[in-house]
Amino acid sequence: MIVHLDHTDPGTAAKLLKVQIPAYRMEAELIKFDGIPPLHDTVRTIQGSRESFLGHLENERLLGALAYEQTNDHYVLSRLFVGPAYFRQGVASSLLQFFLNHVVRESKPVTVTTGTANLPAISFYEKWGFTKIKEITVEQGISLTMLQTIH
Repeated sequence: MIVHLDHTDPGTAAKLLKVQIPAYRMEAELIKFDGIPPLHDTVRTIQGSRESFLGHLENERLLGALAYEQTNDHYVLSRLFVGPAYFRQGVASSLLQFFLNHVVRESKPVTVTTGTANLPAISFYEKWGFTKIKEITVEQGISLTMLQTIH
């Protein structure tokens, strides 16, 4: 079940971190870069975030989450993470499908950025209709790929 989460609640923020940190550790190992901002979040930084959060719950257990920000002219998908024990079980797809079908209104672009070396993530987004629009060098040997779709 996909639900909107109140990330300002300390208990909810702690549950998000419990799933987020291991998920982003896996990405950090894959792209060989531990400077991914969500790796360094705390309960307070989650609580203070301007993002909106959706969670995939099963038997009241948080399996994954998606966070986004909305402006007048576009959406930014800022986080999409799944607990490593639930990889390849459709959790990310269910979150993204809910977001695209129930949150995104009108024909506004949705952008997402991921590590260029994170080929599984890039492939996942491309499967959902996202196309690469630019590559950003973060530091020597580390780059990010920005993708976009119009939904």
